Amino acid sequence: MRQRTTASNDQAPGSQVSIVGVGYRSTGTAFDNDWFALAEHEVAALDPRQRVTLELAVEALDDSGLGYLSPGSRAGVVFGTATTFGSTALNIAHQLSRTLDLHGPSLLVASDRTAPLVAVDTAVRLLADESVPFVIAGGADLTLLTEGTLPQGFSTIAIAETGHAAVLILQRTQDALRTGTRRYAEFSGAGMGFPHPDDTAAHITVHSPAEAPKSTAVQRAQPARATEPPLLIPLSARDLDALHELARRYAAEVASYPTLRDFAAAVARRTPDRIRAAILAHDVTDAATQLRLLATQLTAMAGTALATPHRGSNAATAARPGAASRPNDSAAATNSCGVAGEMVRHVMGSARSEGSGPDETGEVVGVTAETRTGGLLFLFSGGGGHARMGRGLAARYPVFATALAEATDAVVEAGGPRVWTPRNGFGPGEPGQEFAQPALFAFQVALAELLAWWGVRANAVAGHGVGELAAAVVGGAISLAVAARVVVARGRLLSKIGEDGAAAVLEATPTEVQRLIDPMRAAVGVAAVDGPTSITVSGDPRYIDALVRRAHRRAIFAQRITADSAAAGAITVPHAPRAQALAPQLVSELGNIPARRAELPIFSTTRRGAVIGEPHNDDRANLARPSSAAPGMERAEHSNIAVHSSDRPYANGVMSAGAEPRMDAAYWGANAAGPVELGAALERAVAAGISTVIEVGPHGVLTAAVREQVTFRESTYAVGSRVDEATSLLRALGLLHLEGRRIDWSALGALTVAPPERRWGRRVSMQGVGVAMPEVRIRAEGTYVVAGGLGDSGALVVRWLLEAGARDVVVLTRTPRALPEPLEGMEEWIVVVRSDAADRADLAAALQDIRECGSPIRGVVFAGRELHRVAATNLVELTAADPTDFTIGFSGVGWQPLSRVSEGGAPVTWE
Repeated sequence: MRQRTTASNDQAPGSQVSIVGVGYRSTGTAFDNDWFALAEHEVAALDPRQRVTLELAVEALDDSGLGYLSPGSRAGVVFGTATTFGSTALNIAHQLSRTLDLHGPSLLVASDRTAPLVAVDTAVRLLADESVPFVIAGGADLTLLTEGTLPQGFSTIAIAETGHAAVLILQRTQDALRTGTRRYAEFSGAGMGFPHPDDTAAHITVHSPAEAPKSTAVQRAQPARATEPPLLIPLSARDLDALHELARRYAAEVASYPTLRDFAAAVARRTPDRIRAAILAHDVTDAATQLRLLATQLTAMAGTALATPHRGSNAATAARPGAASRPNDSAAATNSCGVAGEMVRHVMGSARSEGSGPDETGEVVGVTAETRTGGLLFLFSGGGGHARMGRGLAARYPVFATALAEATDAVVEAGGPRVWTPRNGFGPGEPGQEFAQPALFAFQVALAELLAWWGVRANAVAGHGVGELAAAVVGGAISLAVAARVVVARGRLLSKIGEDGAAAVLEATPTEVQRLIDPMRAAVGVAAVDGPTSITVSGDPRYIDALVRRAHRRAIFAQRITADSAAAGAITVPHAPRAQALAPQLVSELGNIPARRAELPIFSTTRRGAVIGEPHNDDRANLARPSSAAPGMERAEHSNIAVHSSDRPYANGVMSAGAEPRMDAAYWGANAAGPVELGAALERAVAAGISTVIEVGPHGVLTAAVREQVTFRESTYAVGSRVDEATSLLRALGLLHLEGRRIDWSALGALTVAPPERRWGRRVSMQGVGVAMPEVRIRAEGTYVVAGGLGDSGALVVRWLLEAGARDVVVLTRTPRALPEPLEGMEEWIVVVRSDAADRADLAAALQDIRECGSPIRGVVFAGRELHRVAATNLVELTAADPTDFTIGFSGVGWQPLSRVSEGGAPVTWE
């Protein structure tokens, strides 16, 4: 972008803008190529000031506490430089946007010495666009001058040839106040202009930030008390070695922070890397212990697949399709197509069992390199309530307490009981479903609000039994007031069924179960179908006992749900035949329910997985996309989600073929009558691209059933727990973090202290070898074959090809060995294959293997101390049919073009 360098003197548009992050230091020759996914030849095109600008941008993001928001955001980048670029020069603004997965404006102001000031000026004006959350701006020779007027230390942004570079993070002041972000300074409201570029005093004046009212972010989290659950502390690094070093360093540094919450907030807001980990800790001492434990476990993992070093791929580049990742310099197996072994996911498995009770010791949640693609499903269970549910969450999170009070008021206004009070919680309450169902509903609605406060939002929802009402509210299909009216009427109706029923679980197909209950269908019915072979039946106790005996005689597993069963108290199973008989009364009582189009897809467990709220075309991709902003499964745009009629008739009313189910009175009558078709809903969710399920309820009662689905076996998490609901919530959030899903870490509190320093893995850029290279065409999409091994000549040729733009070089050598030093950092585009070019059959097999990889052979080079005439002849003849642009040789006498010869074996001649 070319722009006049004298900024306008008009009033800066839009809201007030603050500086919330600063990166500032001198330039140097060292640079972390790998973190930015840059090859040596790309780094060679950057001068030291541009290299340090890239690193400073990440350091400034860490300093601002906005780094965790970067991937997938519309944040902008504006860099200024006085360097004149050629047509092939690297635009560092675009490169930073690609590395961090930013989708906002990306501009490079390339003009005279004041270009960095123009970049800052431009950044301020970009923030007039509300869709741009923050802007990264700066460049070389940008200096921060102090007059002692600001507590943070500077009051003027100026141009000075000091050998320093500066990068600033700019954010609208109102956003900084809302999120509790530290503010270094604010831009003066009297215009952003600065003197003429020829004036050596070119500068921009900033002033001390105005005293702000107490921010909402500060109020989000209160200081931790000894009796509170632990804090969740996320970590990330480029590879396991870096994570190991980070854990050990954090263990030593955590005690230097005022509180554990300050440390957690500073660490969590850093710019994410590829390898993620998380710990839970109660206090500073516990945090140091857990961090050392994490380091110890990482050491033990050194020999596993996960410990394979994988350099230079941050979270953004790892998740972005087609993003350039840096080479894997381990001994991982690689074939001639360049396919290397992938790192695998590993979770420590240190989470305590539910029966172990609360503990004052934290835990290591896990560590992983996997970014799970696919959507997130909120599954609202139909039970799991207990007397103390909600107490811990309401005491810790005001947002939960507020949402719970609102849901309770809605229940009361609908004629139901006051299920929650701050003094007594949910108990002691009235016995029976008339109290239990509205209580569960209020808890689930509030818990969904709490998850949204943490930044966790569903791509789709589903509900089991009465849980479908909370799912409908979160999905936007009905209002809170309407749902409260339904749940009150539903609870009152099902309380008439009585407590004298019984239930049993069978491992059988629906057809087999139907045969068993047919002789007793007036007294026994199917209550729930949780999977292909997991069915719950309910009815009269003596008939349930008879059905269990009949199942055992047929070698079908069947178990009655008793007070001693694992499922006791989890989900109350109503008497199925009685519920079906009473359902019409519910439909009549509800009358005309105002239903609306769902905002999220709802996978119906009442209509056998039918989708309520077909996503708009523009939203289809979001259904199979992670809840973070990073792009997810691209196939979602072609998903098979279709709104269709139920595979069984409505219990009340008729639905026309192809019509979308409406959550009207007839729907809720069918919901009360059953059965609950959880298995069908999960199958439909899998087909739609959902990959993770969060069970939203007071206890994990459906998690085991959901994990029967292969897709959800390792990605189903319960938010609630009878033992310690606050810790269970944090553990679930930690597991979502391990999946690469976005968490709003501002929930940990305001950022009041500087984050730990980022340690770069820098190395000095290689210099050119000073040998004149032939002028031939090099294509990025072709494969280039270099025969003769990786001696001095071979290494020189390979480096030349890659620096000229090649991205796939296959080296044929009789004795494979490690890449020599001149090729360090280029491993991603080099494949070494054992082959003797002098052996015609061996060479033919290697060349055929290359062709089968799908990339055409565009060039052939024989490189060695001396040209081997037999090998050279084989290369020329065996590649005669390939679309090569050149076939040349390189030896101690220099470059020599090789003539094509016929298959008759004519001698090689030199043109």
